[in-house]
Amino acid sequence: MTKPFNNEIVKSTVNQLIAERKKLHLRYSQELILKPVDIVVNSVDEKFIEKLQHILKKELSNSEFSMEDFATSTGMSRMQLHRKLKSLLGVSATEFLRNERLKLAAELLKKGNGNISEIAYAVGFNDVSYFSKCFKEMFSATPSDYLNSKNHF
Repeated sequence: MTKPFNNEIVKSTVNQLIAERKKLHLRYSQELILKPVDIVVNSVDEKFIEKLQHILKKELSNSEFSMEDFATSTGMSRMQLHRKLKSLLGVSATEFLRNERLKLAAELLKKGNGNISEIAYAVGFNDVSYFSKCFKEMFSATPSDYLNSKNHF
């Protein structure tokens, strides 16, 4: 933007950025698999999301994959990663990783790729009861209820 600033242009630009962030938050919260399509107009953010996808594809099932490893993989500090995810998607890095694991678990349950404990371990959870608790918080149903339902919510 050039100086002197036109207040209407500044307001319009800020409102557009806010609307894009809200759209991104909404899309992320509803989507089972993270896709940057039609969400992000900023190419830097789009590349960042693509980088996250690549890292998750490689490491999501690794239960030893920590926040430190996640941050290092992105080339950021833990705090930078936390701030970036909070601003882009509205969740912390820990929540993001857990939610992506749960979304993958829901997909595996839909496809019938094993029982609940096998799926919990396959997506990187070490404790099946913690997996069930988190799954119920996210999908408002236990994994077994989700597995037995025909609609899969």
